[in-house]
Amino acid sequence: MKKTAQILIIVLLIASSITLTKNIHGQFSRFKEIYQAEREVRQLTQKENDLNKELAQVKSPFNLEKEARDKLGYQKTGEVLFVLPEQAILEEKAKEESKKKNWEEWRDLVLR
Repeated sequence: MKKTAQILIIVLLIASSITLTKNIHGQFSRFKEIYQAEREVRQLTQKENDLNKELAQVKSPFNLEKEARDKLGYQKTGEVLFVLPEQAILEEKAKEESKKKNWEEWRDLVLR
């Protein structure tokens, strides 16, 4: 009888330790999920703040005027608008100038 009581106690201890281990593991899993969700909330909050700042900058009167000047060519009364040539045009012109022979460049330089 003593042996069966000891075996029964050991079986109950093993069963309760297995159950306890499963519960602890489940609790740690839930804590991990909560931590990941909180981290995601912080990241999304930061992203929202960044987007709100960007939106405020885009809606500002200064930015509106800048975009109108840059993209649409608007100007204030009394201002003069200068349009600079594109970089590709400047590079093409530089290639044409470099096609001259050396003596032609000297001739152009001396006869100017």
